[in-house]
Amino acid sequence: MIYSLAAHLATKYLNSNGLLLLTGAAVPFKEPSPGMLAYALSKTAIHALSLNMAELEEIPKDATVTSILPFIIQFLSIDLSFVFLKL
Repeated sequence: MIYSLAAHLATKYLNSNGLLLLTGAAVPFKEPSPGMLAYALSKTAIHALSLNMAELEEIPKDATVTSILPFIIQFLSIDLSFVFLKL
C-alpha cells in the first residue's frame, strides 16, 4: 500500500536507472531546534519518506531513491557596516 503522493507518482513515472532526489536537512538530526519545530518535522518526514520509498516493491530495483541532508556552516560574524559608511 502506498501512503504518499510522492511514492505514488514515483511508482508510475520513475524509470529504470532513474533517480528520485528529495531534499531534507541535517539540523533535526544534529541538535534540537525548538524554534523551528514545523521545519524539523517536515525535514524528518522527508528523510523517512525516502527510506521507505527505497524499499517499495513497486519502485524499479535499479532506480535510486535518496535524500540529501544539507547543513548550515556557521562562520564568525564580521561586521562590514563600517565599509559602507565610508563610501
